[in-house]
Amino acid sequence: MRPRAEELVGLLPAAFGGWIARRPKLLSAIDRVVNRGRRVQTGRVHWFLALYALASLRRFRRGTLRHHRERAHLEAWLDLVARHVDANYDLAVQILAARRLVKGYSDTHARGLSKYDRVIGALPKLAARDDGADWLRRLIQAALLDEAASRWMAR
Repeated sequence: MRPRAEELVGLLPAAFGGWIARRPKLLSAIDRVVNRGRRVQTGRVHWFLALYALASLRRFRRGTLRHHRERAHLEAWLDLVARHVDANYDLAVQILAARRLVKGYSDTHARGLSKYDRVIGALPKLAARDDGADWLRRLIQAALLDEAASRWMAR
């Protein structure tokens, strides 16, 4: 288990977490403290209690910085779909499919967001093309294949 500072700050209330996230030196100092590999043995009492305490934070999720960031990203994604659905329905469907790239936590989530941003970054050029939806589909497939290849090579 390797929590990053961004994950820890994401668990904080949105205002306080945002305050910390805007200070790179503070974020870096937190990262140096928490970003160490740990072997979590859930059969041990202290690890069980730590995970139990973490699970108890579920009721506060909607007030966290991560939730606010995820909601903003989802709303921007849906706005993007709404802007393209009338002009090119197939392209709008592929924009919906691009969301598959964003998943997980920690490094997986960061890589997925990066891939999503790169794929959607090509949208202005593809929107003007008749075969833009097909090209967007190919970009999504390439990004997903890259993920599968990386996972296979890590073994």
